Amino acid sequence: MSAALLQHPRRRSTDAVPDLRLVWLTRRAIALSIIVTAALIVIAGGAAASIFQKISDRRTLSEVQAHGEGAARDVLAPLITESFLEGDPLALAALNNASEGLKRYGGASQITISGADGRVVWSDDRGSFGAVVGLEELPAAGSSLVTVDAITHADAGARSPGFVEVHSGIASMSGTVVTVTVSYPYSSLGSQGNNMIDAILPVLGGAALLLAVVLVPLGIAIPRQSRRQRSERDRLLERLIASSDAERRRIAGEVHDGAVQDLVGVSFALGAVANELPAPLDNRVRDLAATTRTTVSGLRSLLNSIYPVQVPPQGWLAGVDDLIDGLRGAGLDVVTDVSRDRYSPLNELLMLRVAREALRNVAAHAEARSVTITVKRRGELVCLAIADDGVGFEHITVRAQREAGHFGLQLVRDLACEMGATLTVESTPGSGTVVGLELKEDE
Repeated sequence: MSAALLQHPRRRSTDAVPDLRLVWLTRRAIALSIIVTAALIVIAGGAAASIFQKISDRRTLSEVQAHGEGAARDVLAPLITESFLEGDPLALAALNNASEGLKRYGGASQITISGADGRVVWSDDRGSFGAVVGLEELPAAGSSLVTVDAITHADAGARSPGFVEVHSGIASMSGTVVTVTVSYPYSSLGSQGNNMIDAILPVLGGAALLLAVVLVPLGIAIPRQSRRQRSERDRLLERLIASSDAERRRIAGEVHDGAVQDLVGVSFALGAVANELPAPLDNRVRDLAATTRTTVSGLRSLLNSIYPVQVPPQGWLAGVDDLIDGLRGAGLDVVTDVSRDRYSPLNELLMLRVAREALRNVAAHAEARSVTITVKRRGELVCLAIADDGVGFEHITVRAQREAGHFGLQLVRDLACEMGATLTVESTPGSGTVVGLELKEDE
């Protein structure tokens, strides 16, 4: 048996591209990533809403006071400069911008600044200029106090809290103390979490939209590109196989019609000459004629090995029925553990050629009593194995096999390499031989 592929390492062709299963897995992975990410965004948003709502429910006026103090101290105080107190337009504009930011993002409804006499010197409501803050005592610098301004409902005559005002004492650089009043709608105290959620939702929605914009086209483009690449690769491989088959047919035809026929004629001529020669020369010529016929038989066997075979309509297994029948006729026990599943045309062609070459070697060299043909499916891999219990063989080099004329498996080895498959031959003298083929097939 040929050992050209003994312990042939796993190899994939360098131009191999993802098969259809990989394309499907890529598409599924992208779809799952979109779904999982979107679900995480929704879960995160829901969790944030729950947390923020619980926090907001526990907030008290003291918490509102802390907000107002922070707004006055961290946002407004740095802008209350001498230039502002003197009415500088740029300083006023800066304070206007800060006030708008607090109203838009901080939940404030109105901001006023009062002097030491309690009169409003600046407000985002121009109608409040000159009004007196209704406090019995203004807060000192660095302190604050909270008041609740009630409103009357015209339809029911009932009074309810309208605004919560946080009054903070702020000292300017020159030491002038002013009162910064930040007003919040009382109804917002229980909905601070909702306000936060409203600010977060656009971010979450934008993230989900960006994810869809990036991944959905990618999920569509990658499988399409992979299918195009696979289709192009298969076409190129089919052309290569067709070209190789044509060349092998040409060589087989020339050898059969040329050298084989010539040797057949030589064997007949030697037999005729032997009948006319005296002993013992006639026996020597008859031996030459027998050797020539043996050579012809070897050449014909070689032609059968290199002549390309095609997959029958019934499938690749039907293509080895003649060899199986021949082995059984020779007394071998042939066991097949193979389903009648159909595979891609290129894979069936490779399986057929490997099986035929392995079975020919069993018949010619193995001296086996039994042979087993199995095909197992492991995920995307199809594993073909032809095992016999024959004499086996020692490891020999590929070059030595070619010089001996045993290069049948080397031919299918080349085809397997081109297809990105793995072909191995394991053998030990006296322990038989196993020819294995692993190739990818879409599930």
